[in-house]
Amino acid sequence: MAEGEGNAQPNDKDTGDTVINELSKHFKILASNMKQVIDSLPTPMKLDIEESQIDKLKNDIATSEEEFRRISKPMRKQDGHIRIASWNIMKLSKKSSRQYDVRKKSIVDTIEAYGFQLVAFQEITEDTLEGICTSLKDWNKSFASVKTKDKGPNIGAGFLWHNSVTVNDPSHGKVEEVTHSTMENGEEKTEKLVRKVFCLTIKLKDTDFELINVHLRSNDGQNELSILTKWHDKKISQETPVMYLGDFNYDLKIIELLNYKSVFPDTDKTNTLKDKCYDNFLIPDSIHDRVTQRNVADIQCKSSIVGLHTTFFVPTQESQKTAIHTIETSGLSPQIVSDHCPIYMDLKEVGAGGRVEKKEEEEKKEKKKKEEEEEKKEKKKKEEEEEEKKEKKKKEEEEEKKEKKKKEEEEEKKEKKKKEKKKKEEEEKKEKKKKEEEEEKKEKKKKEEEEEEEKKKKKKKEEGKKKKK
Repeated sequence: MAEGEGNAQPNDKDTGDTVINELSKHFKILASNMKQVIDSLPTPMKLDIEESQIDKLKNDIATSEEEFRRISKPMRKQDGHIRIASWNIMKLSKKSSRQYDVRKKSIVDTIEAYGFQLVAFQEITEDTLEGICTSLKDWNKSFASVKTKDKGPNIGAGFLWHNSVTVNDPSHGKVEEVTHSTMENGEEKTEKLVRKVFCLTIKLKDTDFELINVHLRSNDGQNELSILTKWHDKKISQETPVMYLGDFNYDLKIIELLNYKSVFPDTDKTNTLKDKCYDNFLIPDSIHDRVTQRNVADIQCKSSIVGLHTTFFVPTQESQKTAIHTIETSGLSPQIVSDHCPIYMDLKEVGAGGRVEKKEEEEKKEKKKKEEEEEKKEKKKKEEEEEEKKEKKKKEEEEEKKEKKKKEEEEEKKEKKKKEKKKKEEEEKKEKKKKEEEEEKKEKKKKEEEEEEEKKKKKKKEEGKKKKK
């Protein structure tokens, strides 16, 4: 969208003065409430409270006053900068959240007090984003559901920006699923983030940046950060520089994104309990020197000074048991608004404070191109070696098959010869036996003929003898 012209920027001083005036009112309300409650108690209980509790309450008030005065004076933004913020607002929804209106007002007050120009929200609903945008003047919004499953409430991510910010994105943002695939045992394994990321491209003078609104899974930040890092390797090849911001649910001091740094060190605690640094910006090294200010903002709760909840333990007159008497005044504490504080940074616009060196960028691109070419060559070499191994193995298998076949054929020939020899021997035996049988028959016949001849001679001889007689 076109850059807004003549739109008033949020005024830090006016908001600070308003907060100080509100503070004075709340002191009077608190003093009046305390007096009324204490006056209504029995005399022994009054004395007990005055001695053991009043001093503590006064100290609480004094501490709150000091804190309130400190947060009413946020750091001023210099000219030629854009103030970018990120804030997880703890599932604020018009339908289901308690104290919705005062929480929403606190968010609006904080945006105005700190002069944010662009805010990336996590854990926000579309109706809440609409409500915040409507409460501000000359602002625009874009909401996206970032769920990877259809279950659960539609709590997503949002961008909110002042008209002075140029959004170089006709669709006002896009949602991307963060995945990374690897091959394991010949099968493709895909990892992905539980929530998608919401991307918006903005223009700083003559430089485009793609802001990626991130909300990693609670108690799994390290694993999801690893998936995001691998996905980033594909993302970084695009022409538009990428900047990550949001709730990483993990300390970014152990980040392994090439040429990227986190803006907030782990010593800056970003939650309302001040014990974690999970909210952060992750930006390229090339623009790190353009971040002139960073801060963890305090949530503007104009009623927090009377949001005290004090319990007294005193003996009752009826029995020796301890009764609990509670003084509870209406109000709002930062923890009720959200368990995260908003974080922000002031980024120097390229045209206002020195241009990013094109030579350096070109050198990086050239270096990356060479690395990619080397990687391709290495990959090709490995593929050729693998192919060569496969071919060699194939030839060896073929030779082995041929050798095996040859042996089988030789064995078959031997067996055939053996069978033929055996057959020939059997035929020779048969032939020999046949000849022997024929010889035997001839011999027998000859013998019979000789016996017959002998008989004839004998008969003839006997007949000759008979004739002589």
